[in-house]
Amino acid sequence: MTNNRGTRQTPSPPAEAATAPAEAAEATIRPLWQVEKEAIEAAIRICGGNIPKAAAYLGISASTIYRKRSAWRAREGY
Repeated sequence: MTNNRGTRQTPSPPAEAATAPAEAAEATIRPLWQVEKEAIEAAIRICGGNIPKAAAYLGISASTIYRKRSAWRAREGY
């Protein structure tokens, strides 16, 4: 960004970002696969274990859920 004198300026970070402790930000940021896993597993629980129904609510195919669960088990050593 350039000011009216032609000098280049860097915008300031938002106020809440400047005042938030780094530890709090790190505690709320998680890998996307973990967030996805929690959402899928919650949908399966809510649907009484019915994976095709959970998949329909999530807008994905049941095969996607089966594939992801298999990958999660492999990652966790099951």
